[in-house]
Amino acid sequence: MPQALAIVAGINGRNSIFESQNRIAMPDETLYFKTGSDKGKALLLYTLLHYSTIGDAESVIGFSDESSFVLYQDKWIDLKILSISSAEPLGLKVLFNAHSVTVKKPMTETVEVG
Repeated sequence: MPQALAIVAGINGRNSIFESQNRIAMPDETLYFKTGSDKGKALLLYTLLHYSTIGDAESVIGFSDESSFVLYQDKWIDLKILSISSAEPLGLKVLFNAHSVTVKKPMTETVEVG
């Protein structure tokens, strides 16, 4: 996991490649352009971890109104501030992974992927 986090931490840009912060860039776009919102960086981190040899079938991406998170091996990674916690973040609205989507509470904004 440290290598995947280092890749994401090395992306200094904080804005989506799209004009709207509600659209999520694909992971390769975030890498190529070296910029991305916390949502784009969450998708990148999830993808790096999920498709690596250390993948965790239970990992998910979570969105709140304030930040985006990746759950990996029972640790929540906050992509806005790159912190790690054992506690589930407050205010999670949507959880998803390669297999399913769970809406906990309606988001205050619409999110588009791609």
